Amino acid sequence: MRAVRTLLLALALVAMVSVSAQAATTITFWTMSLTPQFTDYIEGMVKAYEAANPGVKVVWRDIPYNTLQQQFLAAVAGGNPPDVVNLPSAWAVSMAERNALLPMDEVLTPEEQADYYPGILNSTLYNGKIYGVPWYVAPDMMFINTDIFERAGLDPNNPPKTWDDAIEYARIIKERTGIYGFEPNFLLSDMLLREDVELVTFGPDGPKVAFNTPEAVAEVERWVKVYNDGLVPPDVVTGVRSAELDAVKRFSAGQLGMLITGAQFVLRVKEESPAVYQVTKAVPLPVGKAGTTRASVQSLVIPRGTKNAREAAKFLMFVTNTTNFVEFATRTTIFPGRISVAESPYFTEPDGTLEGEARLIGARLLPLVDATPLNLPNSQQRTDAMDNAMTLALQGKLSPAEAIAQAAAEWEQLIK
Repeated sequence: MRAVRTLLLALALVAMVSVSAQAATTITFWTMSLTPQFTDYIEGMVKAYEAANPGVKVVWRDIPYNTLQQQFLAAVAGGNPPDVVNLPSAWAVSMAERNALLPMDEVLTPEEQADYYPGILNSTLYNGKIYGVPWYVAPDMMFINTDIFERAGLDPNNPPKTWDDAIEYARIIKERTGIYGFEPNFLLSDMLLREDVELVTFGPDGPKVAFNTPEAVAEVERWVKVYNDGLVPPDVVTGVRSAELDAVKRFSAGQLGMLITGAQFVLRVKEESPAVYQVTKAVPLPVGKAGTTRASVQSLVIPRGTKNAREAAKFLMFVTNTTNFVEFATRTTIFPGRISVAESPYFTEPDGTLEGEARLIGARLLPLVDATPLNLPNSQQRTDAMDNAMTLALQGKLSPAEAIAQAAAEWEQLIK
């Protein structure tokens, strides 16, 4: 009997150790400003992962946008980082520069990485390595007011395909209806990139500014003429970064022929301007010579110092799979960076609504997105230099050539 009791005790101890081992893996997942709107979604996803992976516990924390970077850096410095973190791609690159993240080729297979659109996956590229995978993407598209198009004698089923087309359509709309045709964001960096103007070259001696060229000057000249011809509201010159918000208001009021914004606009116009919603059509955004478009990207990263890199990578792939992403997308207008998800019926089959139309168009734009960062210092100052130069050109205080030269000279100082 003593031998039996000893055996039973040993078996119990083995069982306890086994259970303890099964429950030993805990991964911490940080998101950014998703509560309370998406609390039930995230909690449901966490429970599904735990059910499919016995012995793994996921601890979820939602961190406010304005404190996420500080809390993240403090956790990494303290040697207790979370395992999977949601960061905007620009922040991810900044953290990679600080050596705070694991490169994805250490935790994901080439086949797993290949399921993401290259131009979107590259949003976390730093020194030749990828430091995160895209969770969700917000590409711009165009919405047209079909009533205004028809009043101007334009065919809503034949939207502008190039930026020259868009300018010509804006001219026709203004001449025939008195309504502004569009209100583009005069963001000089984006304008140059979409026309395949190289901003910087990289060589043995380091980066060199490359955009002080006739092609860049011609691009500024084109948009200065648009402004001087009265094809856009005159107040866009006072703040190139607020133009999109102003354009949304004008379009929602039925006072703009074409709107450039993300698909999230659809629900807003549906709620605030039902009459405009009824005459709105979603169409692809015109493209320039580069044949690409820009988009903001939210990424998932794995911090350096995690004790559960393999499980973190598995969870990261789970969060971005088709089932989880489609459920996320039904709650808000977002797009995947993952090819297999974008090819699912939710993003490829129409449902007869404007929302569905926008969803299909946005998904078709994903292969065109190039979110590759320049990986240069002083990002905000470089953006400000471009914006200021464009504003001065629109105001007539600098010629297009002078504006490009000024921005280039400021960049030369900023990237040294």
